[in-house]
Amino acid sequence: MFIVRFAPFFRERHSYKEITGSLPIMTFYLKNFLAVVVFMLSQTVVAASQSPASLENRLETLTGQARIPVLIELAKHYVDADPEKASTLAQETRQLLDRYPNTSQSLLINHHLATAYFNLGETEQAAALVIENEKLAQVKGNLDEKATAAKDIAYSIMNKDGNYLKAIEYFQQALKDYRELEHSYGIGLTLGDIGLMYYYNGNYEQALAYYNQALEQSGYLKKLEATRTYSDIAQVYMHYGRYHEAIPHYNQALAHARRFEQPSWVAEQLLSAGVAYLMDKNNDKAIAYLNEALVLAENADDKHKLFFINKRLGEAYRSEEEYSRALEYHNRALVAATDMDSKALIIQSQIDLGIIYSWLEQYETSMDYYQQALTMAVEVDHLDMKIEAHKNVSELYKQLNNHEKAYEHLAEHHKFKAQQTAQAHQEQVSGLSDTFKTEQIVNEFKLLTHQEELAQLKFQHQRNYLLAGFIALALLVAFFFYRQNQQRRLVGERALMMSDLVERKNQLLADVSHELRTPLTVLQLKVEALQHNLVKDVPASYDGLIVKIREINRLISDIYQVAQSDIGALKLDLAEHNCLATLTSWTEELAETVTAKGFKWSQSIDIADDVDICFDKDKVKQVICNLVDNSMTYTDLPGQIVFDTRVRKDQLDIRIQDSAPGVRQHELPLIFERLYRVETSRSRATGGSGLGLSICKSIIEAHRGTIMSSDSHYKGLAITIHLPLSQAE
Repeated sequence: MFIVRFAPFFRERHSYKEITGSLPIMTFYLKNFLAVVVFMLSQTVVAASQSPASLENRLETLTGQARIPVLIELAKHYVDADPEKASTLAQETRQLLDRYPNTSQSLLINHHLATAYFNLGETEQAAALVIENEKLAQVKGNLDEKATAAKDIAYSIMNKDGNYLKAIEYFQQALKDYRELEHSYGIGLTLGDIGLMYYYNGNYEQALAYYNQALEQSGYLKKLEATRTYSDIAQVYMHYGRYHEAIPHYNQALAHARRFEQPSWVAEQLLSAGVAYLMDKNNDKAIAYLNEALVLAENADDKHKLFFINKRLGEAYRSEEEYSRALEYHNRALVAATDMDSKALIIQSQIDLGIIYSWLEQYETSMDYYQQALTMAVEVDHLDMKIEAHKNVSELYKQLNNHEKAYEHLAEHHKFKAQQTAQAHQEQVSGLSDTFKTEQIVNEFKLLTHQEELAQLKFQHQRNYLLAGFIALALLVAFFFYRQNQQRRLVGERALMMSDLVERKNQLLADVSHELRTPLTVLQLKVEALQHNLVKDVPASYDGLIVKIREINRLISDIYQVAQSDIGALKLDLAEHNCLATLTSWTEELAETVTAKGFKWSQSIDIADDVDICFDKDKVKQVICNLVDNSMTYTDLPGQIVFDTRVRKDQLDIRIQDSAPGVRQHELPLIFERLYRVETSRSRATGGSGLGLSICKSIIEAHRGTIMSSDSHYKGLAITIHLPLSQAE
């Protein structure tokens, strides 16, 4: 029996920004790069305990048909370590099998050769080979061989096309064969594979269901591969940001791996658990686990693990503000990346080092690392890394007060960001072209864009006309050079402004696509059900339609408010109000609402009786109510919501804090972006459009105030607002 499993090389799916600071995004390593890591029993006659060297020595003494089993075992060994060598060995085996046919050996060597092709990036050849193998298995193979061939097809579809639902069909076919064989291990392994497909397709509840079914198979639990299912369950909780719940599952995976005394598997689980502890802000535990993983990786000289472990240790010590230790580990990560000749990982390490030296105010060293990262990112044409590198270089030049250079790199950052946005949303925007609401929104934004262009051109002509009237003949030459310089600057600024406007327009179109599609689909289904008399409870169905229509109306209202903010048309009804009386009135309403929903409310209003503030009372109240509503929506019961306010100098400070769960460090500045959600579970089902915090930010900034997010003292989220008492210029 030769049951196998393709699995992600590194199963952590979290951004490498999640510890501290503005770390570059690395998620492209965490979801789509799939490789083969586990191979089980084969139908060869060679003992698995034999080393490759002893097998190669033995191969030299063999001829003809006797070489086949040894070649198969060697190909199996080298399929990951040296896929090119594995491919050569497999080709020789296939030639021998043409002379000495054997179906089982043919199926097995074809499987190893397909795996080698995948590891070499030759996906087309691999796909063709697994199809050939599946046909052979259907004609001449037994149930076990048919199941393995079906799974190879599924792995090919997964790796080549990313069509996880199609892959599930073939996994289900293999599962049926294993159940007919009553093979507990094969059943458990395949159930885990199906769960993994649902996970990659975003159906996490289905993934958990299949993972748990896999762990019910006694034959599977006796095998090393069950380690991955425990780890897969933990990964679902990691995805939702519930790190504390993920940790016990990672520890189960670790304990299971230790039973089999497999250092590589133990190191992988130590690394995963260490990351979970790090996300849960338990740095002591994280460092202990990562150090143990580091010893195992060093013993195995596993460069990939050495990179990730050293990087994580660097981030842990950076969060502890032990910058010398952080530098030590980030430098080790750079060495590992260099040894692997992985350009993306080298760039990542250079940026990490640049960030630390920037914090240490060693700006020259920081700039050296940033420039090295930028140069390499340009050489390999890595869009994500070019975006990140230009951003960091721009911020450093800004710290050095070199605004010209800062502007130059910021413009490059925006240019590549616009390319990224255009690529990411191209399909979503094209999908809206057939709906009348989308056409209406597109036309409105086109009109706004043309109006902006006309206004800019009109202003330019008027300015040039007025300047021309006052030019003296004696200053003509000097003015010519001055005007040329000004025009160059204006062209650059206008290009940057237009790029930003187009980016925001495309972003809003994509947001509308995302938000309108689901409620409109639900409306369509409900209407069709009513049309064909498929609904038993017609009044309830009409009520459901009304609810969905209200959701869409609320969403359109939010989008309109965001659009007003984008074009500077947000109007404020400014008036003088007594601070203490206004805030006391609001908090009385809020306290009643919060406590009625089972939360603990506490407040502190440190304001004198005679302090007045000029603001739009309704809009600021909208902001406060929205923030408190968010706290009630995303805070676990029984939770706590704390409202603090005071007057400091010439501004009103308001802080709203809640209890766990909190928001990951790297996501704190992102929560005010439109439709940004900390996790996919915070979706339309929680009652929001996803634009609320963006609207809050627009309202506060329209008052010339600021709004920011941070960790609260209660392990949740804290939102702080600063509003000037006077709106006078």
